[in-house]
Amino acid sequence: MMGMWKAVRMLRVIILTIGWLVFSYSQTTSVHANEDVNPPAGSPSVPDYLEGKLAPGTYLVLGTFEKKSNAHAFKERYARFDARVFAIKSKGKKVFRIVVGPVKKREKHIIQTFLRKTGLESAWEMHIYPDNVPVNKSKVNNDTPLPEPEVLKEEGVYLVIGVFRDLSNAHRLRKRFHDFAPKVIAAKSKNKKRFDVVVGPIKKGEKKGVLRLMRAAGIKGAWEMRFSPSRAIGGILKSDVVVSKVKPKPTDEQITPRNTNTTKSPGSLPVAETPPPPPAPPLPIPSEAVPAPKESRYKAGDTFSDCDVCPEMVVLPAGKFVMGEADGGMTGDAPATPVSLKTPIAIGRFEVTFAEWDACVSGGGCSAYKPNDEGWGRGKQPVTNINWNDALGYLIWLHSKTGFFYRLPTEAEWEYAARAGSTTNYWWGDDIGIKQAVCQDCGSIYDDKKSAPVGTFSPNPFGLYDTAGNLWEWTEDCYSMTSYKTHSKYPKAAPGPEGCSRVLRGGGWDIISTGLRSSFRFTSGSSNRSNIFGFRIVRNIK
Repeated sequence: MMGMWKAVRMLRVIILTIGWLVFSYSQTTSVHANEDVNPPAGSPSVPDYLEGKLAPGTYLVLGTFEKKSNAHAFKERYARFDARVFAIKSKGKKVFRIVVGPVKKREKHIIQTFLRKTGLESAWEMHIYPDNVPVNKSKVNNDTPLPEPEVLKEEGVYLVIGVFRDLSNAHRLRKRFHDFAPKVIAAKSKNKKRFDVVVGPIKKGEKKGVLRLMRAAGIKGAWEMRFSPSRAIGGILKSDVVVSKVKPKPTDEQITPRNTNTTKSPGSLPVAETPPPPPAPPLPIPSEAVPAPKESRYKAGDTFSDCDVCPEMVVLPAGKFVMGEADGGMTGDAPATPVSLKTPIAIGRFEVTFAEWDACVSGGGCSAYKPNDEGWGRGKQPVTNINWNDALGYLIWLHSKTGFFYRLPTEAEWEYAARAGSTTNYWWGDDIGIKQAVCQDCGSIYDDKKSAPVGTFSPNPFGLYDTAGNLWEWTEDCYSMTSYKTHSKYPKAAPGPEGCSRVLRGGGWDIISTGLRSSFRFTSGSSNRSNIFGFRIVRNIK
C-alpha cells in the first residue's frame, strides 16, 4: 500500500515538472517574439505587428516608438484596450505606433477616461481612410485643389487654434470646427512657411466666452494673435502675443476631443449622481459671464429673436430675491440666500425646441447630432436627450450665426426667472393644482408619459413657459451641497473642476410634483443624456 502511494506521489511530481517546463518554454518564446531578433530556424513566420492593414476608422494613438521591442512592451501595458502595433513611415524612417480602435465617436470619451486612470494623460487621434493612409499623411485628391490661404484684412484680436506645416491638415481642422468660422492663413516661423487656423476677430469683452465655447467643443489649446494690416506683408503676420503657457509648434496631429455617453431616465425623484473623472483643463474657464454690449435697444418685458430660427427671448428686469428656502428645502442644500441681479438679462421664453435644434444641425452646427424624439414628435416639442456639452454646441452655433454671445442661465438667474417675483413653492402658489405643468401627478394628459409641446400651459408673470415641469433644464453652475454657503458671487455661476456635475432645475415630466418647486435642485454629469433633460438660453442685456 505504501509503495502505491509513493508511485502516485512520484507521478504527480513528474506531471508538475513537465507542466513547469512547458510554461517556461512558452514564456521564453513570448518574450523573444517581442524583441527585434530573427525567429529561430524552422519557426513559422508570423507577423507581430500590422503594416498598412488597419480597417478604416478613427484610432487613438497611445505612443510612437522607433524600436519594435519598445512598442510591444508599451502595447502589453495597455493590452486590456486591445492595443495593436502599427508600422508607419515618418520622415523616411519606419516607426511603430500603438493604436486602439477603430473607436466609435460615442466611445472616445469613455476610453480616454479609462486611459487616464491607467496613467496615460493624452492620446492622439488618427483617421484611417479606405486607402489605409493615416490622417497626418493623407493623400489629397489632385482633382480638387485645396483653397489657398486667406489674407486677413480686418484689424483685431484672433485666436489661433492650430498650427500646421501641411495645408491639407490645416483645412481639415478648419472643417472640423467650422462652427467658429475659422480661417486658414499663411505665416512664417524661423523662415519656414506654416499654416495657422485662426478664429476672429474677437469682439472686445467676448474672449473668455469664446474660449469657454471652444473648450466645450474639444479645442484643447489656443493662443492670442493681434493683427494689424500695417504689420503684415502679403498676409504673413508679424505680431504674435501668446496667451497659453506654451506657444504651439507646427504639427500635423491633433489631440482628440472629449465626447459623451448616455444615461437612463429616472422614474422617480432623482438622486445626485457622481460626475465622471475630469480631463486636464488646458484653456482657462471664465469665472464670470461675458460683459454685455454697451448699448441695448431692449427694455424689461420686451420679446425679441435675433434670427428667424433663433429662440424667442424675454427681457427680465434687474432685481433682488431670496434664492432657496429658510429650511434648506427638501434636500437641505438650498438654504435661503439673498441674491441681487444688477443688470437685465434676456432668457428664452420657451425651452429650446426640436425645430430650433434641427435648424442648428441643418446650418452645419451642433456636431450634426440629431437627438431621439422618443416618437413624441419634433417641431414645438422641447428638444430632449441633450446633455450639458450638447447645449454648449448649440450656443456656439447661435454665436456664429448672430454675432451675439449666448450662454446657459446661472442657477440664480434661473430661479429668479422661474419665481417671477413669487415666494411660494411654485410661481402660481403653494399647491400643485391641476393642469399647470407636466409631472407624475400634475393632472395633465402628459403626466408621467412624455413632455408637452412648449407653451401648452400658462406663462409665469415674466412671460416664461414651463419653468416648472416638462423637462429638467441645464444651468451653468457646478453642483455642490454647500455652494449656497461657500459661493459668495451669486448670481454668477458657482465654479468647479472641468467635468463637474452640473445643476439642473425645474423638474421633468416623470418627477413627483414636489420636485417642481422653484427652489429644488437636481444634478447630473455634464455628459449624461436623458429624455427628461432639456435647456433654455440666456443673452446679456445692458
